[in-house]
Amino acid sequence: MDRKGFTLIEIIAVLAVLAVLAGLAAPLVYKQILKARQEATEQELDVLKTAMLGDSDLKTGGVRTDYGYLGDMGILPGQGEDSPSAEDLNKLLTQGDQPSYSFSPNYGIGAGWQGPYLQRGSANDEVTLDAFGSAYEYDVRNPTGLASDDWIAKVTSLGPDKTSDTTDDISVEIKKKESFATVFGYVNTTEGRQASNLYVTLHYPSGGTLTNTTTSTNSQGYYEFNNIPFGVRSITLDPKLQFAAGSAKTTGGGDDLEFNVTNYSAYEVTITAVTVEYSISPDAYYSEMKLAGRQVFSASGPRPRKGSGETVNVSPPVAVTGSGVPFQPIVVHVNAASNRISNIDISKLEAGATIKVEINDFRDRRRGGRPVDVTGVQFTVTFQLSDGTSSVVTFTPIAGQASGGGTTPSCDSYTVVNKKNSSVWIRGGGYPICTKIKKNKSFTIQSGETISIYDNLNRCARNIDPSDITFDMAAAADSDGDCTVGWTNSGLGDL
Repeated sequence: MDRKGFTLIEIIAVLAVLAVLAGLAAPLVYKQILKARQEATEQELDVLKTAMLGDSDLKTGGVRTDYGYLGDMGILPGQGEDSPSAEDLNKLLTQGDQPSYSFSPNYGIGAGWQGPYLQRGSANDEVTLDAFGSAYEYDVRNPTGLASDDWIAKVTSLGPDKTSDTTDDISVEIKKKESFATVFGYVNTTEGRQASNLYVTLHYPSGGTLTNTTTSTNSQGYYEFNNIPFGVRSITLDPKLQFAAGSAKTTGGGDDLEFNVTNYSAYEVTITAVTVEYSISPDAYYSEMKLAGRQVFSASGPRPRKGSGETVNVSPPVAVTGSGVPFQPIVVHVNAASNRISNIDISKLEAGATIKVEINDFRDRRRGGRPVDVTGVQFTVTFQLSDGTSSVVTFTPIAGQASGGGTTPSCDSYTVVNKKNSSVWIRGGGYPICTKIKKNKSFTIQSGETISIYDNLNRCARNIDPSDITFDMAAAADSDGDCTVGWTNSGLGDL
């Protein structure tokens, strides 16, 4: 008799087999689901990081064009808030009350939100949740005091177990070195000299609004800004009064001093006070100061002479006409932890008026006394200006033609030969910064110049422990008058 269908026992047996197979397959399927969710979460974290920092591979003409949220806003989402959280990640997608992007023609850059920085559908539309359905943990810190490899921001998924601080957590970090930079460079003045005590301003966004920070160059023309957010930024200068190279000289037997300063600002500056600093033995005091031919101080009657560090108040103030041409902002791309800006040469700027400064009759006492020759003495002169800022110039005068017969240098320049057993590196004198001078090779120093010498390139690049030589030091070392001296382990010497 033919059988029709399956018996109950056969059906139960088949179901049992299917149950066993399903039981075996379920863990594999579950693992695949977890793996897919983990990969989706990792991808989403990478997308969030790119939204915050931009895509470094997006370039036009070889120049990076995308700096993400940080580039436009100058901060990371929630940075500066008391309790940043995953909700701050929504700022990448929705503008809310964040400032709109605005370009400033005065500074050549812009600031403000111009998102969305995430594409809807490229990851979870709900950017605060991972692929497991849990809220991200998000923290962001201030860069001040952090090391280059420290994280600034961190986004963390709780992972499959949805529990914080366990081994299956998934996170992405934004390190300080990929988001905030040290920006530095040098400013040169005429004939390649370093422009010291010059105000440099860097413009950048903070919270979507343009702000700035200002510093001044040191004696080597070096400036530095720290914790600047990556992006397109700009630099402006306000040179004001700068020393006119080669103008410092002594006359009258060396007890009278004169030099020139030029106003490189677009606007008129007004001198309200002058402070002269120098070091000489015996002590020296001056009897007179003139600015642009006008006497602003005279030690006459009960008024004694002025000494180093003492201030001459200028009343009425002396005005120095500006160039009338505003400084054009220098747009820079901040895209590395250490960003060196190309040298800025203010000698290429339009110059305003130049005035002569005369400081006369140096003597060894405040009253009476004998004349003091200040040739070869380094001077630092600070001009206080009516806007509350100051201009500082540093120079070493050479002997000029004295009114009563004096002397002039025997050489227009000196050749300095490196007689050490290894190379040295130099700054100043119109040479490119950290020019290498090999053993038995030479460099030239001109009147009024100071050149800094370093034993290795690293010290030169960081301007550490220089040995400074001046034209007058070379002249003093040149005992045979052949205009050639040597740089040795003990300093300058004749050859």
